[in-house]
Amino acid sequence: MQQITFFYREGADIEQILNTNESVEIESVSISEQDSAEDLREYLESMISKYFIIYDPDYVYASDFLLQLENSLLEFPETDIALTAHRFADAGYHLIAPPYRDFGQGLYDHIYSGKSVFATMDRTAINIVGSAGCCLFHKRILEYIASKELLELIMEPNRKDLLRKMFANANVRYVETILAARVAKEDTEKNLLNGYQQWEHTKTRPRISQGLIKKEITFIYTDMGEYYNVLPIAQEAEKRGYRIAFTENLKQPCEIGIYCQHEYYPENAKFSVILLHDMMQDFNHWPNLWEMEPWNHFDLGILPGKAWADRWKKCGALYYANPRYGVFAFGYPKSDMLNTQAFKDSVESLRKKLGLKYEGTVLYAPSYEENGSEDDFVKALSSMEVNLVVKQAHWYAGYSQYIKNIAEMRKMHEGKYDNLYYAEPEENIMTVLGLCDLVVSDESNVMI
Repeated sequence: MQQITFFYREGADIEQILNTNESVEIESVSISEQDSAEDLREYLESMISKYFIIYDPDYVYASDFLLQLENSLLEFPETDIALTAHRFADAGYHLIAPPYRDFGQGLYDHIYSGKSVFATMDRTAINIVGSAGCCLFHKRILEYIASKELLELIMEPNRKDLLRKMFANANVRYVETILAARVAKEDTEKNLLNGYQQWEHTKTRPRISQGLIKKEITFIYTDMGEYYNVLPIAQEAEKRGYRIAFTENLKQPCEIGIYCQHEYYPENAKFSVILLHDMMQDFNHWPNLWEMEPWNHFDLGILPGKAWADRWKKCGALYYANPRYGVFAFGYPKSDMLNTQAFKDSVESLRKKLGLKYEGTVLYAPSYEENGSEDDFVKALSSMEVNLVVKQAHWYAGYSQYIKNIAEMRKMHEGKYDNLYYAEPEENIMTVLGLCDLVVSDESNVMI
């Protein structure tokens, strides 16, 4: 990890920030009204930190928010600014939904030019940047702003004119996880909520003309995890006389469309159905998944069981949690195969294919391969008399960094340990789970 310089206005209470970001090396720099631009310039010339952030006391921050922003810059070295999505909190720090949810699915985890970010703000009059307190800057940004201007921004972190200048020549990565919330003043809180709700209602997506709906179902998927999620539904539908098709085109026009992505376009289906992408989906926003991924654009929602039904009940009064015809707890399709002979046969077939030599098996199946975590797993357990099976997630091309990380780890380890085996990323995770006695993971839903 790189050191981060943390600029803040003298007198600001930063103890909570320091206590909840202990995994990051922070150099805190207090700036007072007596400090001059020349003082700041002299500091910047000797600044060791590669990254810096400007604290905004009008915001509250998530634990380890600096680490998450830093990881974004480290993962994509061409990025100059890591920008967290932000929302609003009331005076009691209860979260209020952000006024730009419809932007979210297009912005998150993409890299944009800073000019295009501000062009979007100018066009929509929606502040998707927040303030300087929502950004972790690479120090090369300092080439584009004078010390006097940076000093002014530290004293007033929401100065859009100065932020525009810092963004003008930057590559910006919008981080999906919401790590900051601006505390709304009590006299504006009610207007903020009412204005948000009115705005969101006008944004309900129109869909293609319905007419008579044919018995044709299109299953939309972007990776093999999503494919196996909807496959049991497709198999049952085919038995019942439906014509089925699979597509990786998220915007495919269709009669009945079944979706399980974070990014979706149900307006292209005459009748649309939404499932969870995974059992741990948006766990850091539970119980209100729907705040981040609204379902009111869909006709029908399917939940995987009682726990998720209970979460929905806590949020069911919110219009954006409600598909047009309701939500139903039908179970998790991917697990339908578990009690079948076909599943048992597939497990034994994979066991023979891998050639496992020991009786006990430990599975490494992370959501995200980063920071050399597979290497840690292999080095820690390779001397034990157990089978080590690696099953990485299957990513589509848009996640090139994870694909690269997976390939590098496999090249590093494959063929060098006689108890290490690789199940292909395209393999059904349920089959691989059937082989193992113990699972090692991060936040993956394989642990549920």
